[in-house]
Amino acid sequence: FNCNKENTSNLTRISPVIDYIKSNYYKNIKLSELSSIIHVCDNHLIRLFKSATNRTPINYINDIRIEQALKLLINSELSITEISYKVGFSSVNYMSNIFKTNLKMSPNQYRKRAKA
Repeated sequence: FNCNKENTSNLTRISPVIDYIKSNYYKNIKLSELSSIIHVCDNHLIRLFKSATNRTPINYINDIRIEQALKLLINSELSITEISYKVGFSSVNYMSNIFKTNLKMSPNQYRKRAKA
């Protein structure tokens, strides 16, 4: 019995979903859209995704968005609000909350540290 084999096959199965997320992270992505890519119900997609990545699809999308936001905070003069919408967050507050949870600092603090 090998757990890794299941993870690998699940990762292969959800790879079209991951590709879609990476190409469309800045859009409003619905779980049902992702499920339809591999023709499963929403709950089954969540289970497959968690077993393959240890994250929910929403967590994964937010991680990609934060990665993109980090680049923009360093390499652009866009405001935090502009960046939050550009990378697909529904509000600047939501991005700030995810940011603080993941990085233990606000987007502004990150930008100041990165540019110091």
